[in-house]
Amino acid sequence: MTSWLDKYPKIKEFYIKRGYGERCGFGKVPAILVVDFGLAWTDKTGQSEMGADLDDAVENTVKILSFARQMKPKPPIIFTTITYNAAFTDASLVHIKKIPGMKKVAVEGSKWDKIDPRLQWQPDEPLIRKKEASAFWGTPLTTILVGNGIDTVIITGCTTDCCIRCTAIDSHYRGFHTIIPYDAVGSRDPEQAKYALIDMDLRFGDVVNTQEVIDYLREL
Repeated sequence: MTSWLDKYPKIKEFYIKRGYGERCGFGKVPAILVVDFGLAWTDKTGQSEMGADLDDAVENTVKILSFARQMKPKPPIIFTTITYNAAFTDASLVHIKKIPGMKKVAVEGSKWDKIDPRLQWQPDEPLIRKKEASAFWGTPLTTILVGNGIDTVIITGCTTDCCIRCTAIDSHYRGFHTIIPYDAVGSRDPEQAKYALIDMDLRFGDVVNTQEVIDYLREL
């Protein structure tokens, strides 16, 4: 199993000596979580001011989904999106004040409130509408995972340094093997993403690559 930390040997050496960064590995019953790959975030035309070029991450997520959808039985595939009503009465005013760009794109029913069609979202794949960064916070995600006997959460989507990291933290502390394929998550800020991946690999999950995820699924 590879490690994102291998790219940064000095950081790895520093933390390994202090008891961080061991590998937890994959479990036996996975679910795939696709976090916030909606048009508001994957738009790279500039129409969505919160969008970014996440094509590589989308492409690698599609590879994982394509393989998983052919499996018998098919593992749970769960999508999330973050939206609010048009009046934002279901949002924290402090949160919206901190990130006012949400008012322009995170509106339920707007043109941005759609999963990127490249992911080919299926009717049997739950879509969770969340209000906070973590896919677990105030949502039925834990119930879905526990109810399906899941022990491994494979996290794809965006953004690496916010919703992915927050979701990985909550997944880890709920006792799931937490897997983050670094090439299937994306961010508008590669520098922030780099350090988020380091932090996740040290403390909250195993940061691997897409091929390792597919190889794991193939062996089930």
